Amino acid sequence: MSPDGALVAAALVYQDPQPPGETTRRLGFGSPKLQVWDAKTGRLIIKRQMTQVVTSIAFSPDSKTLATCSHGGVTLRDPKTLREKGKLQPSAAPPRPKLLAFSADGNRMAIVANDNDEKQGFLTFWKLNLPIKKPGPR
Repeated sequence: MSPDGALVAAALVYQDPQPPGETTRRLGFGSPKLQVWDAKTGRLIIKRQMTQVVTSIAFSPDSKTLATCSHGGVTLRDPKTLREKGKLQPSAAPPRPKLLAFSADGNRMAIVANDNDEKQGFLTFWKLNLPIKKPGPR
């Protein structure tokens, strides 16, 4: 949920429906999607097909940026349109990003990455150049 309480976001992996008449079940992940809803009304604002499974999402403290984490890196997005605002690109080789979190002031991001689920991970901090300010009292 966004810090201002206005939006709810979720990264989902749907198993694609089995076509009628098909008897062999396809293996693997379904279609990864990112969805954002209006928290007050429950209305779906936007749904976007993703090219990679999103492993973690986080809203910035001012609720104006939604960060998505996948093996391809961390993408900063407008939460209402899901358009890309920027990207934090890891090295081409593992470790791959798995989890992320914004600092309370929104000026930094912590990213956990690992080679695979059996090895120890790495924690890195990124300084962000976003015009992020904490929302004022309501």
